[in-house]
Amino acid sequence: MLHAHSPRRTARAAVVLLGALAGCAFLAAPARAADPNDAQTSLKLIPADAAFYSTMLRNREQYEAVANSRAWAKLWSLPAVQQAWAAFQQNSKTQLDELRRIFDTDDNKDLLALLGDASSDEIFVYGDDTWVGFLDLYQQASAASQSQPVIAQLGGTAGGRSEAELQTRAFLSVLAANPNLIKVPNIVIGFKVTDAKRAERQLKRLEALAEQVAEQTPQLKGRVKRTKVGDSSFLTLTADGSQVPWDAIPWDKVEDKPGEFKPLVRKLKALKLTIAVGVRHDYLMVSIGGSTEPLTQLDGDGPRLDQRPEFKPLAKFADRKLASIGYASQAFNRLAASNALRQMGSLVDLAKAGLAKADLTEAERKALLKDLADLNDGLKESQPTAGAEMSFTFLTDRGYEGYAYDYGKHDDVDGSKPLTLLDHLGGSPLMAVVGRAQTSIEGYERLVKGIKTAYGRLDEIALEKLTGDDKDRYVKAKADFLPLLERLDEATDKLLLPALADGQAGFVLDARWTSKRWAKSLPETPAAMPGPEVGILVGVSDADRLRKAMADYRTIVNEALTKIKAWPGGDKLVGDFQIPPPKSEKKEAGTLYSYPLPEEWGLDPQVAPTAGLTDDAAVLTLSASHAERLLTPKPLKVDGGPLADRKRPLAGAALIDWAGVVNALTPWAELAANDVLDRQGADVPAKAREGVLRQVRTALTVLKCWRGSTAATYLEDGVLVTHHESVFRDLEK
Repeated sequence: MLHAHSPRRTARAAVVLLGALAGCAFLAAPARAADPNDAQTSLKLIPADAAFYSTMLRNREQYEAVANSRAWAKLWSLPAVQQAWAAFQQNSKTQLDELRRIFDTDDNKDLLALLGDASSDEIFVYGDDTWVGFLDLYQQASAASQSQPVIAQLGGTAGGRSEAELQTRAFLSVLAANPNLIKVPNIVIGFKVTDAKRAERQLKRLEALAEQVAEQTPQLKGRVKRTKVGDSSFLTLTADGSQVPWDAIPWDKVEDKPGEFKPLVRKLKALKLTIAVGVRHDYLMVSIGGSTEPLTQLDGDGPRLDQRPEFKPLAKFADRKLASIGYASQAFNRLAASNALRQMGSLVDLAKAGLAKADLTEAERKALLKDLADLNDGLKESQPTAGAEMSFTFLTDRGYEGYAYDYGKHDDVDGSKPLTLLDHLGGSPLMAVVGRAQTSIEGYERLVKGIKTAYGRLDEIALEKLTGDDKDRYVKAKADFLPLLERLDEATDKLLLPALADGQAGFVLDARWTSKRWAKSLPETPAAMPGPEVGILVGVSDADRLRKAMADYRTIVNEALTKIKAWPGGDKLVGDFQIPPPKSEKKEAGTLYSYPLPEEWGLDPQVAPTAGLTDDAAVLTLSASHAERLLTPKPLKVDGGPLADRKRPLAGAALIDWAGVVNALTPWAELAANDVLDRQGADVPAKAREGVLRQVRTALTVLKCWRGSTAATYLEDGVLVTHHESVFRDLEK
């Protein structure tokens, strides 16, 4: 799917702006058929048993694309940018002069040249298989430190220890139980360089500085030296676990008996951390790990990562202008994916501790523990099986294009048919995500059966243990609500799930409706402003069953509200509230079911939660107009790319029309700019105001250099493949 993240607004704007600029100039530098040697990256050095690997390629080319673009020139020429740059230079004149003085020497000019060279072509990161054991140990220790303190307190084994002491003990206990997993994980970061001699000169300068610091620091004395790695010489700094102040740990507070963790401490003291820097295979490499062994693994002996079957698809694109390559092993991904199961296991342990202290017979306790174990096993079976992942992107005359291959087991994914919901996105939405999953009524029925079994045991215990008013209230609650839950289950099992057997679901965002006053609490705007239109979509296999399911749900909820009202204090809780039948309206596109909001809420009358239904699709929106637009079949408007052929079988699809998003935000940005000018107190001349607005519009135009992205996910010989593209256009001359 689309790989995009949205942190805070300012950071997002900066990232988008840089991305837009980066892509703008690629049209000025069209893609060419690369020489086959261009595909020879650090990939050929990486051992086949790597846990993960990632490389960024053609960094200078992408930087120069930004620097030489018309978009960058336009942005840089803005008066506000020039004023900010001049102010920075003026305010930082002393610091800038000092930097110029420092880097005016030949040695430091050489250093700058090395840094520029090292970041120009390729930067890679490689983690070997020690990361698998490290991640396994970390997850075990983390889960234990969260659950064991509670378990100890429930079981009465806390021994007066504080929560922090219990957490420390739990963490150390996991380490002590897994000594074979205690290793410093190895990672190598490499920078492609064209001048190895220049890199060696700078390493000698670093060596002299490091030796000087080590001579003045007792903890580092004798730990900086040169180490031979193959035919290369690496500058190394070595530390070990004996330098950690283990005596600072209050052992008497975390040990059950004196010396309990001594073997663990001996193991930890023997650990070594080695940081190595040197030049090897035309890369300036930084290695961090237990030794320099990960560097020797890059010699080319033995199977290489690019020989693994997961990399076969890459061969078809070896002549492209590759911009990145990524990989994660099956073992690494399985551990990463198993964390949720570890958390579930911790909850089971907590439940066991609670049951151990509960007022239960041994038979009751065993029966409940068995139910918990069965539930945990069922959850494990339902989890998808993770596999290795490989991905790559390359530059094109439109921007970036790439593929991601997921080699796991995907029984929950259905990629056997076209995604018909793509025709229910309104034609040209701002953002949309659609997918199809395998539906399983049997899985739902197994879950309900397990819940009923567990409840049956708990019900017997409750009826046996409860007395007086507590028992009377429990019996009444059963009589009031258990039949409703059974009807809810029946409606779900026999109506809702069969109605949605198609398995499609989606999310869509648009901004076509406008208002001068979205809420009475807000001031009226000079012009009608766009607002976000959010829609949720599902594929429908049986519209009649879906209607019946929704009607049954409303009836069940209303009956539950009536029963709650009859309980002591229930009248204050729910009053006379009931869910009314929706306003139904037949349209050419389908049937709309809407709920006008109370007038006292003060929202624009357009805002009315609406459900829409046709024979093959259902939507839930914030307005009737949006629902009708989505129900009306309309071909998705895309300009080529992964979603050009929407009639082929797909498991998922995603798109973002970034230029459209910016267009929708532009009136709000101009309104905000005018508001800032108005708040300055004095009248701003019309010419000055227009100048500010012109700069705002220019910045927004630059943002639109990233036109948008599309992605299509499908199954290919059992492999889940995602083909994605991001389109960029430079500004017009």
